[in-house]
Amino acid sequence: MKAKVIKTQLEYEATLARIERLMEAKRNTPQGDELELLTLLVQDYEERVFPIDKPDPLEAIRFRMEQQGLKPHDLVPLLGSRSRVSEVLAGRAPSQLENDSSLGRPARHSSSRSFRPTRECVSAYSSQEFRVFPAIGMRLN
Repeated sequence: MKAKVIKTQLEYEATLARIERLMEAKRNTPQGDELELLTLLVQDYEERVFPIDKPDPLEAIRFRMEQQGLKPHDLVPLLGSRSRVSEVLAGRAPSQLENDSSLGRPARHSSSRSFRPTRECVSAYSSQEFRVFPAIGMRLN
């Protein structure tokens, strides 16, 4: 199979079939190199044809709360007050998750702590491994 930019669904399916046949190829062999190239082409096609929107920060917070069994009162030490927690969870106050781009560093805002994406979260998002987002990706700073 000649490697080229994938432009159609038919080319995409053929490339996936070829990748499946090459899955046992060893690295640094002609077949291994072909497998690597084809997977990059498939990734490019999927990013163009099947784009995935970034998750809503408030939904990410709610999801993480659910995963950790947290209740709104558990967030008071992190956000400062019950009213602040209420505002954030009701969507009336912007969370610092959307406002601060300094990932992994203390927030430079009036409240002392905020929900922040970890580097693993950003990496998972960038590589579109959403089965782990935000389960490993959110921490409370």
